[in-house]
Amino acid sequence: SLAKKQPFSSTTDETNLKNYVTKALEKKVPKASIYKILLQKKWTKEQIDYVFNKVQPPKSKLKFIFDVLKKRK
Repeated sequence: SLAKKQPFSSTTDETNLKNYVTKALEKKVPKASIYKILLQKKWTKEQIDYVFNKVQPPKSKLKFIFDVLKKRK
């Protein structure tokens, strides 16, 4: 099936990781640093990638949102 297997054994793990990544990004922590810290904390690259894709939508989507917001002003 095309649906990627859930890399988390529990939704709690996914939520915790998502919250951590969101907070780190808000504090402008570089993506590479977040990866390094999380890998040291025994998270897998798959889990980290999965969360980043949910937390940070692909750039094109973000650009579209910014353009829409700009037009509103």
